[in-house]
Amino acid sequence: MLSYSFTRTEETLLIRAKDDRFNCYKYVISVREPFVINFCNGKLDMLETLLRENECNIELQELEDEVLFTLKKPIQLKYKLRKEKVEGGEQTSMILGKIQTLMERLDIMDKRTQDLEEQLELGILVPGYGMGVVAKDAERLMMTFGNWENRQFFDGTLHDRHHKVEQYGVRIDSRSLNYQFNGISLKPIGFLKNLRHFSFGCYDNNFNVIIRKDQCPVNGKEFDILGDCTKLENITIIGTTLNNLNWVKNLKNLKVIRLKDSQELHDIRPLLECPNLTHVDIRECPNIKSIPTFPSHVEVQK
Repeated sequence: MLSYSFTRTEETLLIRAKDDRFNCYKYVISVREPFVINFCNGKLDMLETLLRENECNIELQELEDEVLFTLKKPIQLKYKLRKEKVEGGEQTSMILGKIQTLMERLDIMDKRTQDLEEQLELGILVPGYGMGVVAKDAERLMMTFGNWENRQFFDGTLHDRHHKVEQYGVRIDSRSLNYQFNGISLKPIGFLKNLRHFSFGCYDNNFNVIIRKDQCPVNGKEFDILGDCTKLENITIIGTTLNNLNWVKNLKNLKVIRLKDSQELHDIRPLLECPNLTHVDIRECPNIKSIPTFPSHVEVQK
C-alpha cells in the first residue's frame, strides 16, 4: 500500500511516497515550473493548498521504478515520483519504526484477548443480552425482547398486570426473565452444551403472548443454532419470526416445544425425528396447514 506526504521549503514542494517494502519515491516541484508560474502566479502556496484541499481526489499508481501521482479533480495534474536511493541507516530506521508500531498493536490485541479470556473463562458472551456473560454450564436460558411495559415486581417474582409468571411448573425468579435481548445474533448460544431449557419471548403463565414479532430483534434463521445444543429438553419460542424447524433433528432429548404465535412457520414435520417428544404447542400459527401424525403419547395444542 502506498502513502504520500508533502514537505515545503521556500523554493520547493516535495512530494514523497513510500510503499510496503520501504522503497521511497519523490518529485520536487520548484517555483520555476510552468504550472506554478502560469496558473499559481509563481506561488507554491497556491499549489500546496490545491493538493491538500483535494486529497480525496489524489490517486497513487505504482509503476516499475516510479509512482504516478495524479490529482484528478478539480484540475488534472500528474507527477512521476522517481525511486530514491535510501541509505541503509534510514531504511533500517523505517523498518524498525514499522516493527515498533506492529508490536504496539500486538500488545493492545494481547491485552484485549487476556481481558476477554478472563471474562469468558467460565461463561459465554452473548452480545445484546442483558446478563452479558452466560455461564458455560448453564442449563436454563430465558430471553425477552421488545417494549414490555407491564412488568412489575412483587415478593421476588415477576408479574405482568394479572399473572405471576411461572414456567415448567415452578415460579421463576424475577432476574431470570428481566433480561431482554437486543442483539442481532443468537450464534453464541451454540456453545452452551449443557442447555436444557431455552425460552425466547414474552408471555404470562398461560403462555399468552405479550410481545409479537414486529419487535423481535432477530430473524428466524438465527434459531438454527439451537441444533447445536443437543441436550435441550424444553424449548419455548413464541411471538417471533421463526420460519423453520429443520434444526430440531439433532435434538433427541427434546420433550416439550412451544411455538405459539409463530406466524411465519409452515412445517413442523422435523419434530417427528425427536423420539422423546411429548408436547407441541402450535396455537396461533395460522400458516401450519398440515399437522403430521405424531405418536399417540404426543400432545399437540393447536
